[in-house]
Amino acid sequence: MQSNNNSQNKSRSGNRPAAKQKGDKQKKKQKSSVKKAKSPKGSKTDKVKPLEKNDKVKHEAIAKKLQVKTKGKEQEEIQKYLECWTNNREQWKFNKMIQVFIQHHVLDEAVINAEMWPMALSYLSGTKGSGKDILVANAKSIIKEVDSAVEGNGDETLQASSKYERARELLQSLG
Repeated sequence: MQSNNNSQNKSRSGNRPAAKQKGDKQKKKQKSSVKKAKSPKGSKTDKVKPLEKNDKVKHEAIAKKLQVKTKGKEQEEIQKYLECWTNNREQWKFNKMIQVFIQHHVLDEAVINAEMWPMALSYLSGTKGSGKDILVANAKSIIKEVDSAVEGNGDETLQASSKYERARELLQSLG
């Protein structure tokens, strides 16, 4: 009978009783978490990617989150945010998601209409760092596209487009 009881206490995979194997797994988990916490400071996990790549990724991720909202709701939220920034700075509260959304859609008249454009331009004129770099790059690319199209076609009506005009104004305000 003893051999029968021993066989019931043993696990399928080996000669050790099942209770001991569970305890061993818990010990391994504890040891592995301790090892991760004690990693040396110079290891690969502590290296930081260049700021530009991280900032661009963050901006893109935030812009994707905001694309889910409907256009009417976006415009209302942006308009309230910009009006509060323009007229009532004491109650205005910074919102990174809205800032990035404005930066990505500043040249799009469907999102930022003519009424909001002066407020958005004033708001973005104080942008610094990678946000400013992204704005300048976007504006320059639009200007370059339109200028090359005008040279190819000879049609100057493209330079009268709102996107082109906004890009030029944005570049001037950012300095």
